[in-house]
Amino acid sequence: MFFQLNSTGIARVWHSVLKHWAAQSFADEIVVLDRVGSAPKFPGIRYLPIPAYAIGQGDADRDMLQKIVDEIGASLFASTYYTAVRNTKTLQVVYDMIPEAMGWNVSTEPAWIEKHHAFHQADYFICISENTRKDLHRFFPLIDEQASQSIYLGVDRESFQPPPSHRVVEFHHRYGISRPYFLLVGSGDGYKNSKMLFDALGTLPSGHGFEIVMATRGPVSSAFRSFVENGSLKILPLNDNELNVAYGGALAFVYPSLYEGFGLPILEAMACNCPVISNDKASLPEVGGNAVLYANTVEQLANAICEVQKPEVQNRLIRAGNERINSFTWEDTAMRWWEVVRALTNETTNFRDDRIVISNEHVISLLE
Repeated sequence: MFFQLNSTGIARVWHSVLKHWAAQSFADEIVVLDRVGSAPKFPGIRYLPIPAYAIGQGDADRDMLQKIVDEIGASLFASTYYTAVRNTKTLQVVYDMIPEAMGWNVSTEPAWIEKHHAFHQADYFICISENTRKDLHRFFPLIDEQASQSIYLGVDRESFQPPPSHRVVEFHHRYGISRPYFLLVGSGDGYKNSKMLFDALGTLPSGHGFEIVMATRGPVSSAFRSFVENGSLKILPLNDNELNVAYGGALAFVYPSLYEGFGLPILEAMACNCPVISNDKASLPEVGGNAVLYANTVEQLANAICEVQKPEVQNRLIRAGNERINSFTWEDTAMRWWEVVRALTNETTNFRDDRIVISNEHVISLLE
């Protein structure tokens, strides 16, 4: 379903997992419920077109999905983004607990109401970091802790790698970048906390000598308008090829987010030999390890900006990043996810005591 909504990180996750699943012998056991033709198409996987998802119409959607599950004879339903069925065994992938952790009003927003309904219906949970798994059980204490596990994401080494210098030069000319720059990824406001970078540069006498590139296809807060007007910020809707070059040409990728379910851009930056400065909140240290400069305050970030300009620090971070990313592969993620699918479809009892599910003879997983 998430492919219908937008093409941000979660879509990238499922694109990568499906790509690896399609190359396996078990691909014919998967049916993708394709919302209005929005899913990426991989040979070997079956697709079934279904109507678009509309937030606030959860009851009707659950009825429709359950009918499809029954007609196909699937023994497991998996959702890319918090949809649910009525009574078939269900796997939920948990990406983050941002609304809950940030104190948003989850009781009135239709999307979060649907999320909570789906979580209460699910039988098992894959969480994309250990911090996310802990937050799942913190905010949903009735979920059995044995009904979840954390499985890290991977990095696409084909799409993200050190770019040749001529492509970096072309990138600078195309977008009028004339000074060394720091890279931000995402819209920047709210929990992304990107203003912290502007504040840190503002404390440095040399701060005016840098630009900031914000790579985002989403709306950007008006709070950043003045930085655009004075020429210190360029907001660019980059595709993956351009983002790869943006990482490769940056002094550092700065990720001051207050909460992330995983932090995929950290791995992408490392794969492009781009030093990383990050907050140490939530899951980010799980991903960054010892290959990141951590900064939680404006003063710490200003110090990190000075440190990352030193060649010996840059080289140390790049070497550590190259070692770090070897532990995060999409092949490993996809196969570990499938191990969970296989285990769930081979079980006859549910984790929930109040519901018993009898598995079909055929192991068919329905991915929505």
